[in-house]
Amino acid sequence: MTLDPEAHQVVTREDHQAALARAAALAPSPAEGLFGPGSLTWRVNREGLLFLAGGRAALLQTAHPFVAQAIADHSRTKQDLRGRFQRTFDHVFHMVFGDLDHALRSARRVHAVHAHIRGALPDAVGAWPRGQPYQANDPASLLWVFATLVDTSVLVHDLLIRPLTLADKHAL
Repeated sequence: MTLDPEAHQVVTREDHQAALARAAALAPSPAEGLFGPGSLTWRVNREGLLFLAGGRAALLQTAHPFVAQAIADHSRTKQDLRGRFQRTFDHVFHMVFGDLDHALRSARRVHAVHAHIRGALPDAVGAWPRGQPYQANDPASLLWVFATLVDTSVLVHDLLIRPLTLADKHAL
């Protein structure tokens, strides 16, 4: 990550490649991808009901001012909601269930698209002043989006399938 105090932190291409190499080294096998069929990640995310909860995750994601502004400034969501949803679903599906090659390719593609998404908040929002720069590959924004996906998966699994143990929740 860029650690210059005058610059905003961002997950660089090199950082991303290094993280993917670490993840690939931990993968059960190239055919099983990053997680594999015996993983808790597969067990939770294979449930079709999670597909219906995508709207919840998307709504939570836009609660972060950087994410909301990036969507407003750079996304075709308003013109092509179905296409945006399909592209996002395809990449997430490949990262979770794809073989290692497909998972890493999708992760690289998402990172590359996000590398060009940057701007500034037009108005003050909460603790962020007007003009605050944002970048889609900002670690805090990425963590927020990831957390909304995990939180939604856990909530839906707990409510509609069966409750996960506390140990399972911590393992996700």
